[in-house]
Amino acid sequence: MSYQFLVNYNQLPPKEFWTLVKANGKAAKEMFLADWAAIGDGKVLSEKQAQKALNNLFLYSHQRIMEKGLDKFFPTQQMYLGALGPVEDLWWVDHFTAGINAWSTVNWFSSRRNANNKYNGASTHFVQDYHGDPLYLIALHNGAWHEPRKNKDSIAIEMVNAGKMFRDAKNEWRYWANAVPQNLIDELPPVALTPHYKGAEYMQPFTLDQVVNNIKIKRLVKMALSSRMSPLRMSQHSDWRDGKSDMGPLWPFADCNGGVFSEGTFPVAQLSFVQDFENSPISKPETILAHHGIIEENSESPEYGVNTPTNNDDELDSHKHVLSVVEAKPHLDKLGFTSTSKAYDASFKQAVSMFQASWNHKKMDLHPEEVLVVDGILGPKTTTALLTAIKQFDIDNINWR
Repeated sequence: MSYQFLVNYNQLPPKEFWTLVKANGKAAKEMFLADWAAIGDGKVLSEKQAQKALNNLFLYSHQRIMEKGLDKFFPTQQMYLGALGPVEDLWWVDHFTAGINAWSTVNWFSSRRNANNKYNGASTHFVQDYHGDPLYLIALHNGAWHEPRKNKDSIAIEMVNAGKMFRDAKNEWRYWANAVPQNLIDELPPVALTPHYKGAEYMQPFTLDQVVNNIKIKRLVKMALSSRMSPLRMSQHSDWRDGKSDMGPLWPFADCNGGVFSEGTFPVAQLSFVQDFENSPISKPETILAHHGIIEENSESPEYGVNTPTNNDDELDSHKHVLSVVEAKPHLDKLGFTSTSKAYDASFKQAVSMFQASWNHKKMDLHPEEVLVVDGILGPKTTTALLTAIKQFDIDNINWR
């Protein structure tokens, strides 16, 4: 684990930071884009090269922010400074914005104060628009405000996507905030869901650029923080909160992460699922312009409005708590599922898998929603089962082996 070459720009004084951006933004863009293309072609960067590529992306991102006139609100202060630094086992959480404009998202995640003179209560490390290069807003030393259960041990990306869509009385397509511009409907026709997903009959699909760039940014972070990233800790927002629908059934979650870890040195364009996606009806996107004029009032957004805060002031649901490796290992050992390691490695995964299989065997009368997937991943359902098993062991000395 090393941050030797990764700069925490968020802690620099704004005047000093913007002087850096003005002096180095254009050169940073050129260097980043060269590395970005190489990553897509399957090149593996060294840890040093990858960290420097992230530094260049940060400067390039903020050059674009400056051009949008948002520089007085950046670098954002909506974060937990230094929170990720000591975390050995980082998680990744995919989100969608429930919006149709990257700059509305960036504006909301800035240090702009709301009517109550408080920060808006949400932020992210990365933003990916429908097309174009990603934006890097919070250095990976720091925690973002994206999901209270994971703010201090995970990396977050927001993919621009309207999410749930519906027709209004005039038969026009809408999402929670506004009517959707026709050119966006033409490029990304809403997809009917059978069965419906969390009340949604239709959702907006993702673009090929988003799929490819999601893989590439994860590859870059994996190269920069290799010992701290694992396919076992890739997740999406709905994994942590039942009320969230992101990323939804249209996002190729497993395929994207497979393209990062299982085939991490393979050219992205040659991944079979990417080729299938490229040949789909939305494979030839036109440049989207009209929707960039729309600025949503994100305070009502189902993804990150003030009514659903994502900083740690939010009240946590105890049943969605997830134990760390250090917290879980004594429980697993006590129940007889011994792991030889304190890291989230093959030994720990095997111990978790054995517990999951035993839980399902002992609980023959489980309701379908209580059955555990035997995958070795210590997610919310497995955590709840493990804590229940420990309680029963302490009270009734139940043998779980």
